[in-house]
Amino acid sequence: MRESKLEKKVKDFAKTNGIRTFKMEGSSDAGKPDRLFIYKGRCCFIEFKGTNTVIQPKQIWYCNKLNRKGTPAIISSDYDECVEFLLKLINNNYGIHRNNNK
Repeated sequence: MRESKLEKKVKDFAKTNGIRTFKMEGSSDAGKPDRLFIYKGRCCFIEFKGTNTVIQPKQIWYCNKLNRKGTPAIISSDYDECVEFLLKLINNNYGIHRNNNK
């Protein structure tokens, strides 16, 4: 599947399920994920890849950095994997908890 088609399908799923989504553009940070998803104060990132598209080392580095800092991020070319990832956001199943300044 083309990257743009995958991204649109996942974006539509997110909106249908009450997840806000923002395109990550306008920054010179090479490798940053394509989209930010926010649900009830929690967030995650997805870097979309088309079928047979090469993942760049900077993209791997960026997603790994986000994950190490406690923000879930994946690189995916599979719709079902993206949906499963967003369902974890909805259900707060990443094992990451919000900081309520306590």
